Amino acid sequence: MASLGDTLTPRRRLKIVFLDVDGVLVPTNAQWFSVTAMMLLKLLVQTTGAQIVLSSRWRITQLTRSIVEKRLAVDGLSLHSCTPNSVDGGADNRALEIVEWLENAEKRGDVVAEWVVLDDAPVEKLDPRMKNHCVKVADVTGLRWKDIEAAFQILNVRVPPVARSPLEGIPLPKWHIQHRNIPTIY
Repeated sequence: MASLGDTLTPRRRLKIVFLDVDGVLVPTNAQWFSVTAMMLLKLLVQTTGAQIVLSSRWRITQLTRSIVEKRLAVDGLSLHSCTPNSVDGGADNRALEIVEWLENAEKRGDVVAEWVVLDDAPVEKLDPRMKNHCVKVADVTGLRWKDIEAAFQILNVRVPPVARSPLEGIPLPKWHIQHRNIPTIY
């Protein structure tokens, strides 16, 4: 039987964005974080009130995690936490690491109301529990408006009426994709 104190303790209801970095915030044809991807992530997080949980390999070392934290801070964002590291790591275990994080959140007394995975890997194919929670981002472009629209739906938040990027929907020229050493501004 629960004590009176237990019934008065509010449980935190969270919306979570499980975030990959490579291919989502750093497109494969870029050398650094995409300005557009960061702007869209900020819009998603600020509009939904979601917390960011780093599920990327960038969470594994203090150096790379620090780089992500500093880049998020530039846009007024922060990490809530990171998924646990599996023995083998990599995108193949990402779904299991997300499930483990969700189970641990429940043990901590947090209620994860909604959650979305932003990743360039097909995470939804790795575990049936990922179904209807994943947005597969095109690794060449990184996070785009269509990805954020899908994330809003998964988090059960109405898409805000904002103007689309003037570059949205315009295909990149072939030279842009072929020459990876040319810095790209998004």
